[in-house]
Amino acid sequence: MVPLAELESPADNHIAALGEIAAELIHEIRNPLAAIQGHLELWRGQCAAGRVPDPSGFPIVIEEVASINRLLNNFLTFTKYARKSVGTCDVADVVRHAILLLEPEAAKWGVRTDLRIRREPLVEANPYFLGRVFINLMRNAFAATPVGGRLVIAIDERPTAGGLSPVGDRGGAAPETFAVIEFRDNGQGFTPDQLGALEQTGIGLAFCREVLRGYRGTMAVESSPAGTCVTVALPSVPEVRG
Repeated sequence: MVPLAELESPADNHIAALGEIAAELIHEIRNPLAAIQGHLELWRGQCAAGRVPDPSGFPIVIEEVASINRLLNNFLTFTKYARKSVGTCDVADVVRHAILLLEPEAAKWGVRTDLRIRREPLVEANPYFLGRVFINLMRNAFAATPVGGRLVIAIDERPTAGGLSPVGDRGGAAPETFAVIEFRDNGQGFTPDQLGALEQTGIGLAFCREVLRGYRGTMAVESSPAGTCVTVALPSVPEVRG
């Protein structure tokens, strides 16, 4: 397993330059636009077949339009906003929402998504931006997986981060447990050189790394001819029971 931090050059440790933030913002605006387009194409096909468009996607489209507005409003403080507006959220709920959002895209790529939940850990994060991390990773997996392939997303809570070392800018005591989310596809995998290129050119990976760093989380990738697994680890928080 190769931590993505080891694939970075020193100049890429932080998204500091305005031009780099703008590039990531473009990626993030494309995310909701793609979701909106996917649902519009789905509805067009339903109308062409003489069916009533499925209304379950209407709230998603409205939400994605609002997300574009939020991104533009927070352009100059894009990554800082992701770190400040945090709260306790259920990782599994964030993943479920990302899967629902990307259903049309998964169908377009011909990839089946298999969600496996062993535990539902809570983390301190901004659920919107954490969801964007998961969406970016899922899109990368869709692009790397052949038609008829599968993306397995596994969620667990563990006493260790599985070899990863979550760090961040907020300090604090060492976490006792970690939320671990694995995105495993059955594509053709990547060579070490390709992994380095993926870190530089993959959809929103610099954004993913920066957001996770703000939550004391990290991300690592393991790849072989049988497929690629991206592992995200975040410190989990105890569930408060009434």
